[in-house]
Amino acid sequence: METHEDVAYLTIGYQTKAEEIVRQQVRLSPQPSNLGKDRGKVWYFICPKTGNQCRKLYMIGRHFYSQKAFSSAMYASQTESKMMRLAKPAPQPWPKGKPKKYKGLYTKAYVKHMQAQWQHDDAFFRLARFKGWS
Repeated sequence: METHEDVAYLTIGYQTKAEEIVRQQVRLSPQPSNLGKDRGKVWYFICPKTGNQCRKLYMIGRHFYSQKAFSSAMYASQTESKMMRLAKPAPQPWPKGKPKKYKGLYTKAYVKHMQAQWQHDDAFFRLARFKGWS
């Protein structure tokens, strides 16, 4: 990877499994930081496909583009049905000996664990009512 600040572009180069060398130049765009005056610049990529500014580039196929360049690009969790979410195992019980509280308050880890448990239980009971299991 090479950066050229005077002409504001980044050259990305890599070798594929078939030992083919791929190089792509991506323009960069400096914007003033929103943290106040004299706080420097924030550099953005300019998507080669859409021309939009973005903070991340994604490799799809052989080239790097912004996520907006792919209308069908989704995370796997965005396409899961309720049944598929329920097929995932419930969170394991809270480990014995691991503290739930610190100075009288529940820890962030314990709260996050319990929220995951409640969400799983809630989804299961909703499905049970929908299917007439209860």
